[in-house]
This record gives sequence, structure tokens and C-alpha cells, in this order.
Amino acid sequence: MSELESWARDALARNDRYLIEFIEALNLCPFAKGCREGGKLHREVLPMDALDVPTVLARVEALEARPDGDVDIGLFLFPKLTIEWRPWERFVSEVRRACEQKRGGPLAYFMVAFHPDMPLDLANADRAVSFLRRSPDPTIQLVSSAATDRARDAARDGRELSRVIAEAGLRAIKESGPEKLAALLQEIHRERRTS
Repeated sequence: MSELESWARDALARNDRYLIEFIEALNLCPFAKGCREGGKLHREVLPMDALDVPTVLARVEALEARPDGDVDIGLFLFPKLTIEWRPWERFVSEVRRACEQKRGGPLAYFMVAFHPDMPLDLANADRAVSFLRRSPDPTIQLVSSAATDRARDAARDGRELSRVIAEAGLRAIKESGPEKLAALLQEIHRERRTS
């Protein structure tokens, strides 16, 4: 197995733990489990060690070129990238703007930054979302607009879907214990430092 294959295998294993033991176990995302079990989760490990908007833009375009309904959630994992969380968020915003400019219209995927060092701030539901996005590697999550529309239609009330998810996440964190969850994530993240 090449070094690159080893990096990819380890990154996917960490991501599996994050998805199954954290996101799915706490039911933090209405898409996660069904998407993974239904084969609608697409994950790519990008071996970049520097920020490069054109490279990521090309991967987004390749994802958008797949047949409609093929992928509900895409995850681009960056295990070789060393970057703090705020610059990572800015980079993901740059990628989003580049996609919007090139596409010339609404994006097929809603794009969000995930990062291992995002803060644990439980002051309110909106701020708690950062903790939920504390993935083991810098990651770009892409949720298809079709999947978002389906989830929004299935929501029990008329509130904005992101608000419903944020409030459910904050409740789950408080019920499970923030310290316990932070320790779980730290354990998964340690696998990155040793791999």
C-alpha cells in the first residue's frame, strides 16, 4: 500500500468513527445514516497540503456532474492539510464563491466547513453548531439541494431546517454531556496525529 493510500484509508476510518459514533449516534443530521446506508454518501480524500481553490472547484464540478439523485452528501477530507479553523472557514467560503461565479446560478450543493478545532460554545443553538462540525480532519461537507428540500418538506414545523438541526444538536450535546462528547472527539482526533 502506498503512503497516499494509507493516508486515505486512515482518513476514511477516522471519518467513519466521527459519522457513526458521533453524528449518527446522537442523530445530529437528518441525512447522515440513511444517506450512508443508502449509498448516497460520496467521500473523497484530497491529498493537498496547501490551499488550492481551482483543485477543489474541479472536484465540486465532478460531483455536480454526477446523475441527479446519485449523491445526497459529499465529504471532501483533507488529512494532510495543517490549518487553523478560521482560515479553513475562509477558504471554504472562497471555494463556494468560485463555484457560484463559475456556475452562474444556484449551487447544486450547500457547502459547509468542518474542522477538528472548531469551538465548543453552547451559549445558543447557532453557536453550538461549530462543535457538531468538529470533524477529525479539515472537511468540506456538500449537501445536495434536493436532499435539503426533502428534509425541509419532512420537518414537523415550518421553521428553517438549519434552525431545527441546530436546536436538536444543542439538546443532544447537553443530554449526552459536552465533556463526554469532547473526549470522544478528542480520541478520534488523536488517531490523526498518530497516523
